[in-house]
Amino acid sequence: MGRLFIAFFLFGIHCAQAAINVDRTRLVFNGNDKTISIRVTNTDNANPYLVQSWIEDENMNRLPIDISPLIVVPPVMRMEGGEKNALRISATSHAALLPSDRESLFYLNVREIPKKKQGENVLQVAIQTTLKVIFRPATIKRSPLSFDGSGLTLTRTHEGLKITNSMPYYFTVVGLSVNKNDTRQEGFESFTIAPYASSVIKNNLPDTAKSVWVTFINDYGGRPQQALTVR
Repeated sequence: MGRLFIAFFLFGIHCAQAAINVDRTRLVFNGNDKTISIRVTNTDNANPYLVQSWIEDENMNRLPIDISPLIVVPPVMRMEGGEKNALRISATSHAALLPSDRESLFYLNVREIPKKKQGENVLQVAIQTTLKVIFRPATIKRSPLSFDGSGLTLTRTHEGLKITNSMPYYFTVVGLSVNKNDTRQEGFESFTIAPYASSVIKNNLPDTAKSVWVTFINDYGGRPQQALTVR
């Protein structure tokens, strides 16, 4: 019993950092692209890992390869200690069925599977990294650095502060504050708002706030801020 307790304790410390790292936090697949790549590194110089990858839809349901608009190859690969490799995401013929007037959201999952260790009471786990993949049809264009909040509005309602997106783009909001560069946002949970959608924001902002600084994530992972008037 004592050995199992120690195994769980050590497992909690070990999993603070994954061995298989990817070189970005989000991907944008432009409609004119056939393939995009993402760099994968095994940061554990001593041990090999199997790397399993797959695509999910916006509801995080795994997509079968034969009907998925996007596929990732290779779906499984072995990476030696310290090795670097690439995953390639390609559009299939089903991508033509995606909406042409707005972005579509997918998720790329990258799971690391360690080499099986011998012995009793050894606890191992497959750590998984999930990244947003935004498919941007060729019919809509936007500069990667121009995600400044244009097309977003804030409205005070009896339910709370409602944000409305009148643009064909997904916006990921990671900060909300009365003062610019204010990082003290207790209770705020980052969220993604879909094209032409609205959502009530969970926040602790004062009801009297007439202007709010909103922090976004752009295509490159940057965090621009934009002041929005509360209507």
